[in-house]
Amino acid sequence: MICITVYVPGLLQTPPIDRDESRFAQASRQMFEAVALPERERSPNLHSGGLVIPMVQDKPRLNKPPLIYWLQAASAWLSSLGDPARDAIWMYRIPSLLCAIGAVMATWRLGCRMFDPRAAWLGAALLAVCPLVAFDAHQARADQLLLFSVVLSQAALWRVWNEKRASWPHAALFWLAIAMGIMAKGPIAPLIATLTVLMQCVFARTWGRLHEFRPVLGVLIIATCVGPWVWAVGERVGWASYWSLILDETLGRSVEAKEGHWGPPGYHTLLLAGLFWPGSFATLASIVRAVRRGLPLAFPNQRWKRRAGRAGELFCLGWILPAWIVFELVGTKLPHYTMPLYPAIALLSGRGLLAIAATGIRASQTKQPGVSRRGDQTDESRASEPATHTTAGSHANHLSKPIAWLPWAIIGAVMSVAAPLLLSLTSSQGFLIATAGALGLAAFVAIALACRAAARSLALRAQGLGVVAGVFALVPFFLVLMPRVTALSPRLIEHVRSIDPESSRPLACSGYQEDSLVFATRGRVQRVPEESIAEWAAAHPEGLVIAPIELSRAAESLRGAGWHEDFQTRGVNLGRGSLVVVGVWTRGAK
Repeated sequence: MICITVYVPGLLQTPPIDRDESRFAQASRQMFEAVALPERERSPNLHSGGLVIPMVQDKPRLNKPPLIYWLQAASAWLSSLGDPARDAIWMYRIPSLLCAIGAVMATWRLGCRMFDPRAAWLGAALLAVCPLVAFDAHQARADQLLLFSVVLSQAALWRVWNEKRASWPHAALFWLAIAMGIMAKGPIAPLIATLTVLMQCVFARTWGRLHEFRPVLGVLIIATCVGPWVWAVGERVGWASYWSLILDETLGRSVEAKEGHWGPPGYHTLLLAGLFWPGSFATLASIVRAVRRGLPLAFPNQRWKRRAGRAGELFCLGWILPAWIVFELVGTKLPHYTMPLYPAIALLSGRGLLAIAATGIRASQTKQPGVSRRGDQTDESRASEPATHTTAGSHANHLSKPIAWLPWAIIGAVMSVAAPLLLSLTSSQGFLIATAGALGLAAFVAIALACRAAARSLALRAQGLGVVAGVFALVPFFLVLMPRVTALSPRLIEHVRSIDPESSRPLACSGYQEDSLVFATRGRVQRVPEESIAEWAAAHPEGLVIAPIELSRAAESLRGAGWHEDFQTRGVNLGRGSLVVVGVWTRGAK
């Protein structure tokens, strides 16, 4: 229910988002058209890749494997009843929506097996409402498919690793999920699984179970799923070129920052507080607790025993810590790179919150007259949870300090002010601003109540109110704010269609060359560098140009050639993160 409440609003209303979503959707559309259009209507420049080579206009897009393109093309084919002319951006978002829901459900199921239903439900709820997952679930990209693949592979890995006699279907499911992850986004899924297994072997000393994964079966499954496409691409583009592309996308991104996406070590850790909100409320305390319980080699005076929950905590730490270090060290950094680790973080956070809450209840009981500090526990029950009592108790006390809930208040204040402010930059409609402000204020009130509960050491109540606040904040964000923020390209294309309804005039963009324009024009728009727009304008006097109005070389060149802005609008250039004024330029008298 939480997934539907958060993920569906805005799915249909939000225009294509620059830049990745528009590229994924356009490549999937061209695959769809390559199959569905009659032969005479296909363009060699757009549709020569077929189902093998993803293409955006006339350029191959081989830096991402093809599974997401196939799923998005199939979704558009089903939703449009096989007619590419009737497609829309929301049709290409359906696989991301389904994968996000599947990842949340798989996280819940895994949590039930590792911990208990309460921790599983709380962890799944925290994952469902965290802004990073919710934002990505609204986009036609490969990251939700990767997230679902990783959760599925890790769930199968848990079954194989922890059952006394693992069955071959679980091993087969593990390798199928790994193959799906490879076809979704390359080496990330096998990297996370490998690091998890290595940490299990080192700390739990269970090297002898490696044969349970049936590596021969795994090689056959991966070769069957991945091999045919790799062979087809290598034969079409050349093995040297393809191998060079693979190295650049893996080792190249690790060594240096690509496309300006740089960040210092600690980048992902700092972003976690906001991107995993409200689950980040007790994440630090929960991970510290899990380390003390799950990593005995870090605390030699503690003896690791296979008690209920401790194996799950070790497994989640193996899922999180090694891969997190890798992501912090690689040169290229984007906020969503660590999203495949969020399910384990969510489960540990849910587990830790329950322990903190239980400690708070025990502490309140000991203050009642006539109740001893040890209460009614037997020696056996007290011995079964010494780490939980001491560690969770100390963290429950920390939650009562202002430093534990002050970040929440800051986030709430920023959200309640930023939503109407951003909306005012992109819209002049007062009721929309008022709506965003009212909903932002509601989110702030919920956060304030959560802070009050946290100050009283009511951890579960605080976290529950945080989830409610997350829903209050995300629904208006996706339903009201995002469609306005991403409306720049649709407004421009709407004016182009009003003056050229037959799409017969040449169309170019310069200075503002976002991929949302490519999707909105079905690949028709030509992207021209600013230094070449004067030549293009001279060669196409009857054409139309989309370009910034001020402070751009393209505007100066067009004015010098006798062109003028027929229409202008203000909006946010998401690709560059700036507020711009862009217009549609025509030649002749104004």
